[in-house]
Amino acid sequence: MVKPTITLDAQQIADYHATGWLSVPSISTPAELALLRETYDSLFAARAGREDGRQYDLVGNDRDPERAAVPQIIGLTVFRPELRETVAWANARQIFTQLLGAEPETLGDHAILKPPFSPMPTPWHQDEAYWDAGREYRMLSLWIPLQDVDLDSGCMHFVPGSHRLD
Repeated sequence: MVKPTITLDAQQIADYHATGWLSVPSISTPAELALLRETYDSLFAARAGREDGRQYDLVGNDRDPERAAVPQIIGLTVFRPELRETVAWANARQIFTQLLGAEPETLGDHAILKPPFSPMPTPWHQDEAYWDAGREYRMLSLWIPLQDVDLDSGCMHFVPGSHRLD
């Protein structure tokens, strides 16, 4: 089993609970991120999951599978289980455990391919809106950009404290 390389400090944990988000500078190694990027690209190119409903258009009507505006794949590890044996996966488990106080029962994965200069913005949302409202969750979402991002290139944004809202 791959060992985690990240240990959050008390201030990071407190900041997460206050704001609902935390930025970790590097969840993996540059070499592993290159491998993740290659795996991600190959799964999208092969249209992995299209036949069984795991790949579909996040923001479009999904009528033309050849031209999805923003394709996504739910469960990359279904197609590449070895992704669970990466530093990124070990660090995700470690972060979850430190922030929520217990080992995760499960870890899922979800990939979004947002093409450059896409006219379709990813709408503001709470991930929890996609979960079963009848269940109680101890979950968090983790975003790993596979390229350099900044405010101009469309990095992830958060509304501090929104984790406490309906």
